[in-house]
Amino acid sequence: LQLLHQAGRATAILGLLQKFWPLDRIVLTLFARYARAEEMKFRTMMTEKLLRRLELPDLRPDMEGLCDSGSSLADMSSICHAQKRLNTKEGMMFDELAKTGGLLIAAGAETTASLLSGVTYHLLMNPSVLAKLTGEVRNAFKTESEINMTSVDNLEYLLAVLNEALRIFPPVPDNLNRITPKEGCMIAGHYLPGKKYVAINQWAAPHSSANFTRPYEFIPERWMGDAEFMKDKRRVVNPFSVGPRNCLGRNLANVEMRVILARMILNLDMELCEESRGWLEANRIYLLFEDKPPLIVKLTPAIRA
Repeated sequence: LQLLHQAGRATAILGLLQKFWPLDRIVLTLFARYARAEEMKFRTMMTEKLLRRLELPDLRPDMEGLCDSGSSLADMSSICHAQKRLNTKEGMMFDELAKTGGLLIAAGAETTASLLSGVTYHLLMNPSVLAKLTGEVRNAFKTESEINMTSVDNLEYLLAVLNEALRIFPPVPDNLNRITPKEGCMIAGHYLPGKKYVAINQWAAPHSSANFTRPYEFIPERWMGDAEFMKDKRRVVNPFSVGPRNCLGRNLANVEMRVILARMILNLDMELCEESRGWLEANRIYLLFEDKPPLIVKLTPAIRA
């Protein structure tokens, strides 16, 4: 996580410096040696983790509890246990496997955790929403074993809560840039010349009153057809981006956040501690939410009949 946050900060700063030539070249030259050292730390960590995974004798799935053996979700277990084909023409080379593993670690280490932190904070700041969600989850499930990737899709209010969390607390709250084709193109009725950066800011657009009614309020009902929010432009919310470059882990992230939140609500009564009021405003953004302050929550085992 520390390496990932450092990379996020560097990406944000170097991206801004591109507007100030030749300052960007100077800073990049000075930064290169440090960046290479940090990259090598990550590569070494990834190689060590992958070697340990390859040495495991059992056939356990990496995502046990989230999906069953018939799931189409890919994980490292199906790759790692095809070791007979490793470094052959029919299989993957070790370097390819390491790069794939690095992508899974980097993408899976931060964003889902950020979303779950954000939704927890907003639920605790909105007791009526938390009470409604708690009722839905505890009426639907009696034991944790009943909560899986299929059953959580029947929780209409939980899905609305997570959609609202993705709107109000997007895990990547910055720009996801694209470059226009060299011949230029039309976007939203306007011609843009070629090779220009374009983006929709993932924080600003969902918080604009031009797109949403009461945009700074956490209201899951806006995703459930409530008449007050019929004019909301819900298509604006694209936390996983769009098109062929959208997030490869979107389906896995959706499964993780739904299952984890449902299990939290089933098993725990939660109360926000006083020192974490104002937690949202204390967050800083460098491409990602960097070094989120501790979210202090009192947890009490739920008493169920």
